[in-house]
Amino acid sequence: MTLMASTSTPLPGEPGRGVLGRTTTWIHWALTLTVLCALASAPGLVLLALLDGGRSAWALALALVPVGPAFSATLFAWRTRARGDAPDGGAPQPWRAFRRGYGAGFGDVLRVWVPMLAVLAVIATSAANIGATGVPTAYVGVLAVIGMGVLLSGVQALVIATCFSFRTRDAVRLAVHHVFRMPLVTVGVLAVVICAVGLLWQAGDGPLVLAGGMLALALWRIDIPLIARIERDFTLPTDDPPATPSPPTTP
Repeated sequence: MTLMASTSTPLPGEPGRGVLGRTTTWIHWALTLTVLCALASAPGLVLLALLDGGRSAWALALALVPVGPAFSATLFAWRTRARGDAPDGGAPQPWRAFRRGYGAGFGDVLRVWVPMLAVLAVIATSAANIGATGVPTAYVGVLAVIGMGVLLSGVQALVIATCFSFRTRDAVRLAVHHVFRMPLVTVGVLAVVICAVGLLWQAGDGPLVLAGGMLALALWRIDIPLIARIERDFTLPTDDPPATPSPPTTP
């Protein structure tokens, strides 16, 4: 007797099919992207170790420079998985999506990420030395508000630079504009930022880097409305048929 298996029946452990398959596939993506994000961010941790663990604002900013492209590539990989748009037409793979996102967005992301880190370092240094300048301590609150605005706008600009090919100034303008125009999204991004800053403050930069994969996933989920709005309002459609020319009018 010949046993025949139906090709339409999901197998329990088959990747991408059935509850167990979808779960194992998701775990595979999460672990792979966590490792890739940590490896791509590792040069900053090595640099921080060479600086004898210095925790000055500028040392920390310098160490976080590699984190920007790594986090952007992780974000791009999660977006690729959600859209299923592998360049070869097959199923997307996490390491290929990460490599593609890292190479495609490296320059655009650094042009957003590095100035943001520099501004935040200036603000942090000013706040730390405010007692020696004779400026009222209430000014620290003003610096904190400015720093949070810069951080939120910078994170949103990084997301925009990851998903679109805008000029740097246009990405920053769109980020600042939508920080105020989409308050629910901004609150969600603020929650992710608070989690990241709290993890950095309490546990250090190592655990923060290890949490990069999950933070990128959370940010991608939160920013789906932002990405959809920018795609709808600020990009040209690519699949619309060309307009039919109007026939000439008879004089």
